[in-house]
Amino acid sequence: MKTDKDTYKLPLIKKFHSSKKELFVLITVLSIFLFISLYEVKDIYLTALIIIFIILILFSYVFLRPRQIEITDRFIKVTSKARVKITHWEDVVDLELISTGDKLIKGFYTIGVITKKNMVNEEFPLVVRIIISLFKPTYGLSIPLKNLKGIDSDKLFFTMQNKIKVEIEEDTDIDKALDELSETKDFDKYPFRAYIYIVIIGIFTGVLQGYLLYISSITRILLVFYITYFIALFLPIIATYLMIILFHSRYSEKRFSFINRLIFAFAILILFALGPISKFYFHIGKIPIIKELPRVSFTVINRYLSNIDENSSFNVITGIVSLYMGITHGYSSKMIIKIKKWLFRLKSNKYYYTKEDDMYNVYIVDPEKVSELYDELFQLKINEGLLIEKGEKGPLSFYIPKNIIEEVQIKFSKNSIITINDKEYFYIDFEDRTKRNPKLYLLPCWLEFDRKKDIKIIRFRYLK
Repeated sequence: MKTDKDTYKLPLIKKFHSSKKELFVLITVLSIFLFISLYEVKDIYLTALIIIFIILILFSYVFLRPRQIEITDRFIKVTSKARVKITHWEDVVDLELISTGDKLIKGFYTIGVITKKNMVNEEFPLVVRIIISLFKPTYGLSIPLKNLKGIDSDKLFFTMQNKIKVEIEEDTDIDKALDELSETKDFDKYPFRAYIYIVIIGIFTGVLQGYLLYISSITRILLVFYITYFIALFLPIIATYLMIILFHSRYSEKRFSFINRLIFAFAILILFALGPISKFYFHIGKIPIIKELPRVSFTVINRYLSNIDENSSFNVITGIVSLYMGITHGYSSKMIIKIKKWLFRLKSNKYYYTKEDDMYNVYIVDPEKVSELYDELFQLKINEGLLIEKGEKGPLSFYIPKNIIEEVQIKFSKNSIITINDKEYFYIDFEDRTKRNPKLYLLPCWLEFDRKKDIKIIRFRYLK
């Protein structure tokens, strides 16, 4: 059981201390940018943009960097030289512990406070929600932990988590809750309309990319060149992501389909081909004639592929990345699954898992039997009662109380149960264990399960 020793006494007031290492890195990077803008860059607009960027970074570091945090029973207050941000606990929806994954500042974590204002209305269509989320801040408040001296990250997170913890009511009807959470949208019975959508996106994006490449090739303003070229460079990846979203918003894929992946490949290849073709027609200032289009297209593509330089090689790379995204997303063929397992997944004693910075995603079932993006999965967050054994390089084992899983009627493997201090736990071993000495785990973990209440994935964060 967690005790008062596992939480900080409130009110808690702490000052942020400056890091000499961060300051040194910041000054070094800004000095390099300033030198380049003054002595190397010949374009006055790009020089001005770099100088404005340097000024904004310095202003942010001096005036917006947090100086003090105050946590009470009523609110969280973060103070900087320029402003004071206060978030009341009744407005807090959830907390997230974020890692930069940056080797230069290894161990840098931030607590992200998600408030009601950060939530996007789930009734909006998926594409609208994504567009809104691009402009809506993810967190109402961010608390960097690196410069809070003498603070235990786990303990502080649990202290804050206790303020927003929601207890599961004993009379909760899990089946009724799943019905309320289920996707109610009607999908097309056949994917033909979805096919049309992704081909249209491929055509439109290919023409747009060609126009941007044309602008970048004729402009004399260096800043315009960089903007148009880099937008054109990453446009295929953005378009492919949009294709995937629209396809699955219209058609619910139940298993791997070779035809679906073939259509994706066709749409992406159209996009990739139309870039240089439309650029050619913009250059000559003519509207394509249908009769000559096949011959001209073949000539342009052949010339483009036979004269790949440093710039066009990046376009080829983004095209390959887009093609990979299109044919491997969602449910995969057995060959692709084996490649993914070999490339991206690690194997514990019993389960496959992936690592994203310090987040461990453990697949309780074979990864080929679950699609994280397109399966109807529900998530349960567990805030207490967890145990962990830590090793030098990573977790040795992880334990979830059996009674919590049974309380919400989720199914789990009976072969992975162990008793510790007269209490039963569902456990995951990452190495062979002969002796066990688990410690209290203060952070939350997430269980993802399907409508049949079978656990598919367990996610937890590992802090050394």
